[in-house]
Amino acid sequence: VQLTSPALVEVGVYGLGGEMVRELHRGRLLNGRYGWEWDGKGDDGELVLPGVYLYRVRVQADAGVEEKVGTITVVY
Repeated sequence: VQLTSPALVEVGVYGLGGEMVRELHRGRLLNGRYGWEWDGKGDDGELVLPGVYLYRVRVQADAGVEEKVGTITVVY
């Protein structure tokens, strides 16, 4: 994510039913470039089951809200 001004950023991994599996970031960030990695674990610290998951990056800045959603496949 490239921020040109400070923004509130939320990054999470979700099951296909919409339930949050892992919150990777929630908070205000200054301008700059950011990236996150997911270790395949849920918020409980346990490895998730193999399957397809969704990630969501939501950026709320003065210019408005931008959101990106994509898929992650977990295979063991």
